[in-house]
Amino acid sequence: MKKLLFLAGWLTVFSAAGQAIGSTNLNHQYNPNCEIQVRIHIVREDGRIRVLYAVEASGGQTSLDAFAVKWERRASFSDRTGQQLTNDSITREIPGKRTGELTFPIPEQPWLLVLSVTNTANPRTYLYARLIEKNYPVQGTLLNGDDVVWNGYVTQNNVLTYRGSTDATRARVFRYTKIFPMASPPFAEKESRVDPLLVADSTFWITPNTPIRFGAKGLYLIQEDTTKTQGLAFRVENETYPKLSRIADLSGPLIFISTREEFERLAAAGDVKAEFDKEVIGITKDRDRAKSFMRSFFRRVELANQYFTSYKEGWKTDRGMIYLIFGLPDEVIFGGPIEIWKYRNYDTSFTFLKTGSIYSPENYTLVRDKKFAEIWYSTIDLWRKARF
Repeated sequence: MKKLLFLAGWLTVFSAAGQAIGSTNLNHQYNPNCEIQVRIHIVREDGRIRVLYAVEASGGQTSLDAFAVKWERRASFSDRTGQQLTNDSITREIPGKRTGELTFPIPEQPWLLVLSVTNTANPRTYLYARLIEKNYPVQGTLLNGDDVVWNGYVTQNNVLTYRGSTDATRARVFRYTKIFPMASPPFAEKESRVDPLLVADSTFWITPNTPIRFGAKGLYLIQEDTTKTQGLAFRVENETYPKLSRIADLSGPLIFISTREEFERLAAAGDVKAEFDKEVIGITKDRDRAKSFMRSFFRRVELANQYFTSYKEGWKTDRGMIYLIFGLPDEVIFGGPIEIWKYRNYDTSFTFLKTGSIYSPENYTLVRDKKFAEIWYSTIDLWRKARF
């Protein structure tokens, strides 16, 4: 059965070239074992949209020589092909990595930018899609050395540079210390929404293209024009993020698999490892199972943080929660304002609706339903027995 499932997934990727985005499995974008990793950063500038990208070989690959990169402009998610695009700036090649950029006029109507990366030795094609929209709120780019900060987070005290999107000589930074709540279970009757306009705890000014360090943790927003709903938002986390390393930080994600009493004891353990270990062993009922559980569970936490960090930590988001508990989806179907995750082993799917804001343009909210209660609790029971 596993061989059949593997073959089905391989055929989906193999046949992706020339397929409509709306009918293509895009789960490779959340797969840490994919042979390539693609990063895309879209920025709104004065009169244009700039798309920065990086294609990086992974899985032991040291070269991208076998990979062909192609960009297309498509009118809709149902189009199988579109107008092929070429870079209008120099593409930078370094061993195992290719970076570059494309620019377009700000469109009156949205259209679909599609990247296909084909391993010509197999051949296999991986598709990635982004909507190019008039009102896209991201303005500005954060650099770590010469590299773009692709994820929604940076670590404390790194030397960074803010590259502006206008000729503004300074930009205002807003810092928010609010601790955002974790996602509610998929069967919850309602989910609390974050206010689209948060009240900052502190503000300060920075000069574009000048090195800066962000020392305090929290959510940050950089704006060149505070009268517009445009800016660059990101989180500042400790130096090991997306991995959680401090004992006191480990208790947070465990709220999903513990009872209220167990979680209160885990939180009360603080940084005392012996007390924390005692509670985890109490949950799994066995020391060896506890070790296996911790390795598997917190590897998922790390990946959820890597892929889904936005205005809050990745494991707290709706997609991060589902990824943490159920793992990499067998299928990911992307339709712009909607993303569907399908799990064959669970015979179920989860639907997410795009609810982006200036703080998190690519945020998606889970469509909750009481029907998920049974599968949720049975999966939590497997986690508690360390059967992952």
